[in-house]
Amino acid sequence: MKPTCVRITLLLFLSGFLTGNHLHAQVNPIYQIEANIVYHFTKYVNWPDQDQPGDFVIGVIGNSPAYDEMMKLMDTRTAYGKRITIKKFPANSAGFACQILFITEEARACLKRVAGETAALPVLIVSEGAGQARKGASIDLALSDEHLKLEINKTNIERHKLEIASELLELGTIVN
Repeated sequence: MKPTCVRITLLLFLSGFLTGNHLHAQVNPIYQIEANIVYHFTKYVNWPDQDQPGDFVIGVIGNSPAYDEMMKLMDTRTAYGKRITIKKFPANSAGFACQILFITEEARACLKRVAGETAALPVLIVSEGAGQARKGASIDLALSDEHLKLEINKTNIERHKLEIASELLELGTIVN
């Protein structure tokens, strides 16, 4: 499949989850969707060090079924030709060696500190819960009226020296 076709297919896939699909009674469907969306961020965000050797690491702070869903989903996936690994970090970790850092709703009290500690690093901070993009996250995944919405803070993304595709910006609400 050509890159343009992949992008269009991916855009349609994400937009279906974000704009129109209701969450039906299933086993943790929201967490499966969150894991899938986090994976797709690897397609719409560019990291300055993406050509460096090593795994593409998605870090998780806190406990959430999304962690288990990420472990299942990312088991055979790659990003930029690298194997994706999922790593748990304690909230009080001294460092976060990862490209994406997912902060669960349970752990969001540490968001401001983590955002400050990683401000000069190319780390995409993704958080569960509305309003977190205004508090330091790059993107938050907010559940509203049975729909999963993206709130995107472009300033926070740029502060972390990351580039975000306009297609992803169009799928979310831009906040400051």
